[in-house]
This record gives sequence, structure tokens and C-alpha cells, in this order.
Amino acid sequence: MHSLKSGCAVLAAACCIACAGAEPAPGFDPERVRNAQQEIARRFQTAFESGDFRAAESYARQAIALQPDLAVPYCALARARARMGLPAAALEALAQAAARGFDDPYALRHDPHFAALREDPRFAEVLKAVRASEERRGEPAPAAARIAGVRTQEFFPEGGLRVRLHLHPEAAPGKPQRLVIWLHPTGESMVERIEAFAPMLAKYNLALLVPVQLDWTQGWNGEDLQRLFERTLPALAEVRGVDITRPILWGHSAGGQAALALWSDAAGPYGALIVSAARPADMRIWHAKGEIAPLAPPAEPHRGTPIFVLVGEGDDCAPLWADVLPAWKRAYVPVEFTQVSGRGHEWLFEGARLEAFERWLGAAAMRIRMPTAADAPLPEGEEPKLMPSPGLPSPERPY
Repeated sequence: MHSLKSGCAVLAAACCIACAGAEPAPGFDPERVRNAQQEIARRFQTAFESGDFRAAESYARQAIALQPDLAVPYCALARARARMGLPAAALEALAQAAARGFDDPYALRHDPHFAALREDPRFAEVLKAVRASEERRGEPAPAAARIAGVRTQEFFPEGGLRVRLHLHPEAAPGKPQRLVIWLHPTGESMVERIEAFAPMLAKYNLALLVPVQLDWTQGWNGEDLQRLFERTLPALAEVRGVDITRPILWGHSAGGQAALALWSDAAGPYGALIVSAARPADMRIWHAKGEIAPLAPPAEPHRGTPIFVLVGEGDDCAPLWADVLPAWKRAYVPVEFTQVSGRGHEWLFEGARLEAFERWLGAAAMRIRMPTAADAPLPEGEEPKLMPSPGLPSPERPY
């Protein structure tokens, strides 16, 4: 999958080693190509930001020569040509990106460097093709089952994620429901399992938001988190009876680690975290050095976020929790931690633990403040700035 980034990142994303579905050529050396693309990305950034668009175009063509099946270098080429005043050549490069599966129409529509191209009918054709690729992005989750006591709606905003929203039938502007956002583990969507919790959540004035079309074999990355938090959530602000401020993050395994990373980075004001089978490790250190380091809590006021944790005694994640919990408690992080004897890396919301979770959920829902005048809708035309993604440096899966 490909996304359009700003500045140098549009080309840096080309460091992804292989285009989805493409077979590497004989003699293909992934490490050599990765290093070459990173160096080209650095040079592209320097040239583009200094206004040397001819040199930037040359570097984009070098990236294409290295990996001609990737879409992102063609987007970089289009941006350089657009700034060179070559609209026809820029549109041809965008068409080549679309033909290679580029799937972010939102980025094309909002990139200021393509402003001069948008009146051209060929730009609309490219947008249509890119939107079609976006709609094929990932694998659909099982179809929604009818759930008693909630109403279900599906959304797929441009540039966002396809999601299902489950909320109480009586949710209304005067009685809004705060969101609980599901973050899936690596390997499966767990959509059917988590959607069974929708009636319980509705009892506590909480709506459940579930991504339903992703590459489930992978964990979460910066691109998907950006699509979810910066593009999908603002679209849901228009839904009557939904409060998108301070959502609760619920993640299992890789999804739980994504939730912890967002909280630790103070990437946004979250109402609470629900985490299971996840390791409280600093993923930035892991990806930079390959070392497992304890996750530090964020600065105030984010460290006051209530956190519910379930981990099996035999889970590889369990030992690190013993290391971080004393420091978190000294920092007054309100964490409720349960380690389950005789269990491993698995789903643990059942029996007495489910009852304890519901008690915690009711208390947490009461603790999260209700909307105030500060949460009023933004003036027309103003871009929402809710919860930025954690600024991950590449499209590689970090969680």
C-alpha cells in the first residue's frame, strides 16, 4: 500500500522494499535497495526544500529506476514536475502512480503542490482511479451481524479507513456517546469478538468504532493511524449523538502496543486505555536499537488517563509489566493491572475478569469529563487537529 506524504517523506516512503504482490527480480538485494532509496530520499528532500525542483525530479527518476513497480516515487516525480511548471508531465506521473496502486485520494486532493492541476479533467480521472484503489485496500472483515440494543452504521471517508460504528439507538446531540476505538492485533481482525461488547459499552454511554477493512496480517503503522485519527474521526464528528473528543483506545496484542505508544507519545487526549496481551515497551527504542526498554508515562495531563490491563502469566509480555508498574504508580498513573495464572498470549475477557472489567469501565466512563464549550465544532473551513499520528518515520509496521 502507498500513501502520499509531504516534503521528502513522499519519496522516503519508497524505502518500502517490495511493491505488494510483486516478485523480486533475480539478484534483488533488499538491503542495497533500501540503503540506496534512503540516500535518494535524503537528496530529494534537500533539493525539494531548497527549491531545486529539477534536481528533485532527477532523484525521483532514480528512485523509479530502482523500483519501477512502486507508486510513491511517481508521486514524488509528479510533485517536482508540478513545481517546475510542467502540468502535463506531472499528470502523467500521477497516472503512473494510480496504475501502480496508489490509494490515497485525500492526499492528492489536499497537497498544495498539486493546486494548479486540479482544474484539469485528467486530475479528476486520476482521483477516480486512486479512490477505486483505496476502496480495494486491505481485506474486508466479516459482515456486520445484527446486534440487539445498538444501531450500526458504516463509513468510509476519503483518505480514511472503512469503519463500523455501533451506538445506542437513543444517542443524540443532547446525550452524545463517547467513542471506544478498537485496535486489532497482528494476524486477525477480531471484529466479531469485539462487536459482541457493543451492548455493554452502550450501557455506559459509549459507542464502539471498529475498522473493518485493513491488512489484518500486519500490525498498526503511522499511515493507518493517521487515516484513522486524522481523517476518519473528523468525518464522524458529523454523526448525531457521537462525541469524538477523548476517545477510549482498546487494543489487543499489537493493537494494545499501538494504544500504549499513542498514550506515551501524548499524541492526543484519550479518555482511557484498555490493553491486553501487550508489552509496555518503548517501540521507538526497539526500532532504533533493537532493545526492549520500559515505556515511560507521558507528561501531565496525559499520565492521568485510566488504564485497564489484562496479561497472561505465561505471556512473554508479562515480565516487562513487573518492571514498569512501580514507576507508573509513582507517577500516579491510574492503572488496574491483572495477571492471569496459567494463561498465555490470549484473549482474557471472560468470567470474573469480565465482571471486573465492566466495573472498571463504568467507573472510567463516569470519570471522563463530558463535552464542554471548548469542544464546540470548529468554524467552517478550519482543519481539525485532533490526535496526530505518532510521526513514524517510514511505512514499515512498528507495532
